[in-house]
Amino acid sequence: MHTTWTGKLVRLRPWKDGDEIYAFNERNNIVPNEILGPVWYSLPKEQQLFEPTGLMDPQMVCLFAIERLDTGEMIGLEGAVFLRGTRLVADVGTFVIPERRGRGFGCEAKLLVQCFLFESFPLQRVDAWTLASHSRARRGLELCGMHYEGRLRRCHFSQGCYVDRVHYVIFREQWETLPVRGYVKRG
Repeated sequence: MHTTWTGKLVRLRPWKDGDEIYAFNERNNIVPNEILGPVWYSLPKEQQLFEPTGLMDPQMVCLFAIERLDTGEMIGLEGAVFLRGTRLVADVGTFVIPERRGRGFGCEAKLLVQCFLFESFPLQRVDAWTLASHSRARRGLELCGMHYEGRLRRCHFSQGCYVDRVHYVIFREQWETLPVRGYVKRG
């Protein structure tokens, strides 16, 4: 299984150590996510999660650093969570720091994690979700080949109220037609 996936704009790579991911999370918790709200991390918890697998455990979760190719700057993280009891479905999520959004980095990271998942596991589908009101994230999911599958009404608490969550999916046969497969570098 390859652990580094390189596109035209970004590279997905494993975290160097628990301190690297903790420092990244600490820096980016200063400003809560304007859509989902704050997510808080603690150093002992981060190190405890990192130590056994380096956050690359195909039994549970694989978490990559997103690194810009032109500057080497770490700009986000890309995660894949495998649904318990099956290796046929994974759920992906992307976080790109606010000052680097809107440049295609997140979309390419999502395409690269799709390559990782479909090439490494017998998955039939990859899922993602966002809030119904988050139009930029919805457009990004569509740009990387995913299509709208449905809505869960009032299931997420954000900015003081319950809001809808929308779900997107890409199936293996749809991913097989994407151009990213021709230019991604694996290593």
